[in-house]
Amino acid sequence: MKRVVLLTSAIVMLAGVGLVSAQEPVPAPKIAPAAVAVAAGKEQTLCPVMEGKKINKNLFVDVDGKRVYVCCKYCQGVVKKDAAKYIKQIEDSGVTLEKAPAPEAKTLANTDANDAKCDKCGKAVAGSADCCK
Repeated sequence: MKRVVLLTSAIVMLAGVGLVSAQEPVPAPKIAPAAVAVAAGKEQTLCPVMEGKKINKNLFVDVDGKRVYVCCKYCQGVVKKDAAKYIKQIEDSGVTLEKAPAPEAKTLANTDANDAKCDKCGKAVAGSADCCK
């Protein structure tokens, strides 16, 4: 009886090993290009002013084409006063700052009528971007 049990156990174990080795290898997951870009440099996650506090993605300062995230409005004001200091501090720590989007040019199409100014003299105008002919 012991021989039958041992023989059966051996057959089951060998069959299991054969099944495991017959499986196809699992392909590596594809990595999105954005993830590769972030992998090249660390993404900013901490406030440069109040070190150790997590950033709020809704609060930032755009300077020289770079976006610096902060944790609160107080820190936003501090970074605005000495942005170069904080950009250097962040980049020296191995963080790659996001690129700031290009500022939108003010035109009559994307301003309030109350904000429209003459392109030449800067006076407030209504309806035309050029009051100086």
